[in-house]
Amino acid sequence: MTPAQRFGPQTPTRRAGRWLEELVAGHRVIEGRRSVDQRECSTQYSVILQEGMLSRALNYRDGKRQVVSVHVPGDFIHFYAGPARHQETVAITRCRVALIPNCRLDHITRQQPDRLRDLWTLAAADAAVCRAWLFRLGRLDAVARIAHFLSEMNYRLAASGRSDGRKFQLALTQADLAEICGLTPVHVNRVMRRLREMGLCTFRSFLVEISERTRLEAVGQFNCSYLEVGNEHDRPVAPVAGARLMHPMPVGSFQEQLRRIDRCQ
Repeated sequence: MTPAQRFGPQTPTRRAGRWLEELVAGHRVIEGRRSVDQRECSTQYSVILQEGMLSRALNYRDGKRQVVSVHVPGDFIHFYAGPARHQETVAITRCRVALIPNCRLDHITRQQPDRLRDLWTLAAADAAVCRAWLFRLGRLDAVARIAHFLSEMNYRLAASGRSDGRKFQLALTQADLAEICGLTPVHVNRVMRRLREMGLCTFRSFLVEISERTRLEAVGQFNCSYLEVGNEHDRPVAPVAGARLMHPMPVGSFQEQLRRIDRCQ
């Protein structure tokens, strides 16, 4: 069994990726540890990360940062609306991104409405990850926070073949982990030592090696179900007695409503 079969073979990103690749108009390379100038990002394109790792962060007034998302290959970096101006986007490693003209997305969703469902599923999956990050920061202690984050990255990277389920490259420093998990670098160092002493995992020279995956996930209260949002669409749905099916609004009708709103503003 391959890692992708073991860790979510039909994740939303993989399913949509089959046809999104056909819409790519160009590529761009972003050097590692470089903050992306938001003025360089056009609202005419949606952007997908193909190689490397990228983060988004909010800056405190005292100069400290809170990383609010980490993106791996296959993730949308900017989708339709363009970059969020209040966030800082940083390439953790050297990144390669694909540019998809929004007009092409508009065209294919009009011609094939099921593609629109794929895009909404990607948005729902991204929101599910955000909720999991809120839970991690709001309810878990330091050891559980890092155990949860490492478990999540193991799952997400395995889905694209970048982890074998127990070993993967993670180009993050302890300072990065501190900004992700709301800790200090000193505290992160202690937690990593604790995880090593518990026989769960090690993290040296940007290589994570997980000795006891099930135990690590239990310590971090990690449940991979939030990373599989949208898989229920692939399963038959039993009809509910007495229920009436509503006819879905055509894609063109919804887009026309948005245009009318824009004209009124």
